Amino acid sequence: WIMEGERSNGMLDIEQEGSLRMYDVSGVLWPAGYLLGLCLANPIKCGVPEVLDAIRSKSDNSGAPIAIELGSGVGFPSVALAKTMKHQGYFHSHAIVATDSSKASCALIIQNSYQNGVGNMINVTELNHMEYSSLSNLREHFFGNFIDEKIGEGFNLIFGSSLQGLFYETSKTNAKLWRTLDALLSKTDPNAVVILSHVRSGNERIEVPEYKHNR
Repeated sequence: WIMEGERSNGMLDIEQEGSLRMYDVSGVLWPAGYLLGLCLANPIKCGVPEVLDAIRSKSDNSGAPIAIELGSGVGFPSVALAKTMKHQGYFHSHAIVATDSSKASCALIIQNSYQNGVGNMINVTELNHMEYSSLSNLREHFFGNFIDEKIGEGFNLIFGSSLQGLFYETSKTNAKLWRTLDALLSKTDPNAVVILSHVRSGNERIEVPEYKHNR
């Protein structure tokens, strides 16, 4: 697929699976992921300048990654964000961690990142974002050396699309969504932000616990 939009960081060439298989659909670019990628390709036009604030806030030389995509699929949003970062002058190695539980999808993400010139900026990691222990291990892997110094103790930007499995019973403080964000999001940087894109079904809404309103 060739993705081109009204943005200054150009055109993206995205490969995906050639066939659809029941219960194995992560290798296909779905509408929510497509829209999220377009948004990250031009955060200002999309109305989320907070994305650029989150990047700038962590544009130091600590070596810690800045952003993570959950359930990356073919990696379009991660590639789009990496291209945006390059256009903004940020060339950090492994600045973005793109994750998926499918080995086939991880291979696609690697292919798409390199064929779009951002392979060195994206660390592809096999991860099941529904397992809290896996999230904790990932955070320790990337930020263990910085936690004691309170430098970059979490990701400044978390993004993902079609992650409906995280959206059950979000009115409860121990819901999977909040546990996931607590495990990964920086707790020290006020510019840390989360962007999730998904297709809403009927009156479905994310109910926010009272104490989470200011996060």
